[in-house]
Amino acid sequence: MTTIRTGAAVGAATDLLARKDASKVGVIVSSKLAQSQIEAVCSVRNIEHVRVFNPNPEHAQKCAEEMSGKGLYQMMLRPSRLHKKL
Repeated sequence: MTTIRTGAAVGAATDLLARKDASKVGVIVSSKLAQSQIEAVCSVRNIEHVRVFNPNPEHAQKCAEEMSGKGLYQMMLRPSRLHKKL
């Protein structure tokens, strides 16, 4: 329920605050919550590119694969600059 509620809030906020011609979105981490937020943004804007930042490349790749199954094929994976291996 939290995932749906948060996604709905993000969609509403995007609709009210984001530029009408916005075509890119970025998310930090790639959890189910992040995926619901991507879906919400895509439902109110014509998003062409999604950038996923995650310190774990495998998690980012999994997110891209799952979202591609939902029709989002232009996922761009970026390694996080917030996290460095020591």
